[in-house]
Amino acid sequence: MINFAKDLWKIFLKEKSILKFIFFVILGLSFSIAVILSTIGLMDGFESSLKIKLKKSMGDLTITKTTGFFKIDDEFNKKLKGFGKIRFFKMIKSEGFAISGSFSKGVLINGTSKKHFIMRRNFLKDKEIIIGIELATFLSLKVGDNIMLALAKGNNKINSAPAIERFKIKRIIDHQIYEKNLRYVYVNLNVLQRLLNVEDKVNALAINIFDPNEDIRVMEVNKIKTMAKNLSNTFVQFKVKPYWYEFATLFEAVKIEKFMISLILQIIVIISIFNVLAFVIFLNEKKAKEIFLVKAMGMKQQTVVRLWQSVVILIWLSACIFSFVFLFIFDFSLANLDILNLPGDIYHLGRINLDIDVFDYLLVFGLSLVWVLFFSWLGLKRINRQTILDGLRREFL
Repeated sequence: MINFAKDLWKIFLKEKSILKFIFFVILGLSFSIAVILSTIGLMDGFESSLKIKLKKSMGDLTITKTTGFFKIDDEFNKKLKGFGKIRFFKMIKSEGFAISGSFSKGVLINGTSKKHFIMRRNFLKDKEIIIGIELATFLSLKVGDNIMLALAKGNNKINSAPAIERFKIKRIIDHQIYEKNLRYVYVNLNVLQRLLNVEDKVNALAINIFDPNEDIRVMEVNKIKTMAKNLSNTFVQFKVKPYWYEFATLFEAVKIEKFMISLILQIIVIISIFNVLAFVIFLNEKKAKEIFLVKAMGMKQQTVVRLWQSVVILIWLSACIFSFVFLFIFDFSLANLDILNLPGDIYHLGRINLDIDVFDYLLVFGLSLVWVLFFSWLGLKRINRQTILDGLRREFL
């Protein structure tokens, strides 16, 4: 029987037209699989890229107090040290306006100390400032230029005239998040405390559990959630927020959209599988005489059906392997083609890379195999009913 199967394979592979047909069937199925994987990879890539960039610009956790400014005393320090080796940085977050010439922009002014990760290599002296690249573009500014900041003089004097101070731009940074590049500016913590008349008080603490340059993994995210819960239980009057807090709703929406789109895109795979089924039926009709002859020489009908099943599975396997080529093309295009550069004011990020894990591959490949086996079973039922008498009626001898 093995020799019969080999002879039948040779018969199928002799004609170039059949080989071309097989190639285009595999091409269509692999493209459909790659489209689904790319969709999942885009959404996972958006989430992971945004989280990593948020972490680098904000730290792992932020602690604020509902009543506003607070002082970090010995008791506060002692409680923080009870959580092990965590790094925390004093901050003041205040809203104001950045003014240059006749243009102005609402900004979030961050007063940070020299220990803060943004300031490690760029400690700011008095009247020096760091701004984002989008704000610099909007106000047509460069390093060394002057910029005016208008801000309220603290909680007790909120109704008084705002303070307007001139700062010199020391550095223009790229958070790789559009809103932060447009809205975030950084000044020396002591300078901002003096301008706001808050003495040595702050209104926020940035906490790092991990190095800000580390990638985000599931285990780390879970550890940050646990730490946030423990800190909230210890500092009851404070709010503890993870770095993804302000985008939590967006991340939840992305998960739902990924699930729904993945279901809808299964239609593309099903359409491609109809091409596989059409190929099997076409080849069975085209080579009906040859198949009849090997069956007349002793090959069982079940062997013929198993042969067709192996053809279908080989097509599926080839499509899965070939889909990696399309994925590479998609990923390369996203990273290098300007036409695929996203508008940051809509999507927050300028570029997204595909982020596909092993589970995604197993899920998509597995579902496509289920569809392939199901529809091929429906088609092979027809082939299974064909007997030698059918061949005799068709005058193959």
